[in-house]
Amino acid sequence: LRLRHRLRNGALSVRLTTHARVEAIKDGLTENDLRDTLEEGDEIEDYPDRARALLLGWTEDNFPCHIILEWEESDVQVVIVSAYIPESAEWFPDWRRRRRRKR
Repeated sequence: LRLRHRLRNGALSVRLTTHARVEAIKDGLTENDLRDTLEEGDEIEDYPDRARALLLGWTEDNFPCHIILEWEESDVQVVIVSAYIPESAEWFPDWRRRRRRKR
């Protein structure tokens, strides 16, 4: 991700929404888990119409961690909109691909 270079140089700050903080706490995610996912995680979905991306990383205990980021190239801040441990019923075992919803 292009924003990682800006994060490492201190040109971009990080903010967690209240929703992201609540969801992270509910799932037992730590600040280190979120930081590691942001800095090292893989982008698995991109939502260009909303300037968002979904990243997959791993917790210190080796659980999958998803964070949804929102930012624009001109921004000085990246926002973590949501953070959670994905549900196995909704994701394939690689945690990168969603299962199709039954209709």
